[in-house]
Amino acid sequence: MKSATTARQDNQRTEVEPTPTQKQILQYLANGCKQEQVAVVLGIGYETVRTQLRLLRARLNVNTLEQTIALAAKRGWVNVDDYPRLRN
Repeated sequence: MKSATTARQDNQRTEVEPTPTQKQILQYLANGCKQEQVAVVLGIGYETVRTQLRLLRARLNVNTLEQTIALAAKRGWVNVDDYPRLRN
């Protein structure tokens, strides 16, 4: 049986992986879409977009959307220009 310290260390080494919906949200935002646009395109509520981002920021231990997108790009979860930009 693992000690509590060893279990915590194993959890810290495990990379937090966003859900498929969170990845889609991040991808659109990384390409310049607004949260409101993302909600419409994905067919989900604006508050759902905000909640998913808040949950992901907490899991990644970052404070801003910019930090979240930068970390997502660094980890290869999003790629700028993968999706076409939405027209206004």
